Amino acid sequence: MSERMRAYFGMLKSLTSVDLDRSAQELAVREKQEAARLIAHIAEFLVGGERGHDLADAPFIFTRPVTILPTQNITLTAELVKSLGQLQLALGTANITFTLSSEPAQDSDLIVLGSYAPSQDLLPYLRVFLADFNISLESRTVERKNASIFVPGIGNVAKQGTGVILFSRTEERSTMILLANDPDWLSDLVNVLASGLQPECAVQKQAALCNLVKPDSSRVPEIKPPPDVPVEENTIP
Repeated sequence: MSERMRAYFGMLKSLTSVDLDRSAQELAVREKQEAARLIAHIAEFLVGGERGHDLADAPFIFTRPVTILPTQNITLTAELVKSLGQLQLALGTANITFTLSSEPAQDSDLIVLGSYAPSQDLLPYLRVFLADFNISLESRTVERKNASIFVPGIGNVAKQGTGVILFSRTEERSTMILLANDPDWLSDLVNVLASGLQPECAVQKQAALCNLVKPDSSRVPEIKPPPDVPVEENTIP
């Protein structure tokens, strides 16, 4: 046995039960202090640590004021304006403001309102967004007239009763694109966004496909014609 071990055991023999109890108490205090320090670090990370946001966090996915940009073929109907008001209230709970504009604002995030038949002013946002996902832009032919549309990266989507949300984040800004068949369905999509996407949407990290048909809705998807006559269908270019 080494001299160090002999000295250690000799010290233990000389300790009284009181000394041993005091040593055990000091050790317990140190352990509690270390545990408290660890919990404090975990809490600091959870509260203040940076975490990447994705669509599952919508609508609280933005970090700056938001500009709402309706594209040229989107009419701001009374119903759509009401839905935007609901979104404004939701974002306001996170101290995020938004404004309606025909142009993106500097130092702000962006929500672009568009349709499945995109206008020319939507295409630049859509092409850049799809390029971010490395998705090829191509035309497709489907066999149901006016029933569905091919959305790159998602597939064939029924035009009636659905909405698509795309999200991209860059150093310049976060951009969200809302797509539906017309302003009425787009209004429903904004409502879904304002209240949180799930369970109405199948959500991926940066894309979501949403059901907009409610049980009491007066708008129902159109009846699909027989699939025996191929018809050239619209696509998002």
